[in-house]
Amino acid sequence: MSMTLEQVIADCEEEISDCRIDLDEIAKLLEEYPERKEAFAHEIDDYKKRMDYNRQLAEWLKELKAVHDEIDDADDEDEIFIGYLRKKMRGE
Repeated sequence: MSMTLEQVIADCEEEISDCRIDLDEIAKLLEEYPERKEAFAHEIDDYKKRMDYNRQLAEWLKELKAVHDEIDDADDEDEIFIGYLRKKMRGE
């Protein structure tokens, strides 16, 4: 099975959305049962880590897609790619 960058980015964004929904559900449960805060602490931490992971992965994949798009549109692919790498190395 072959996936496109767009599909993987969409999967990451869907995972982030799902984690938000689950965290909202936990927040509602904690309003009802505040004494269970410690019991949910590990689960909350796991959801936040998954969100951070998927957010970072989506960001990197979007950057990669931008490079691919620039190269696809370029007349001289090497020149565009080298220019992109120089910008990244300077932190731009």
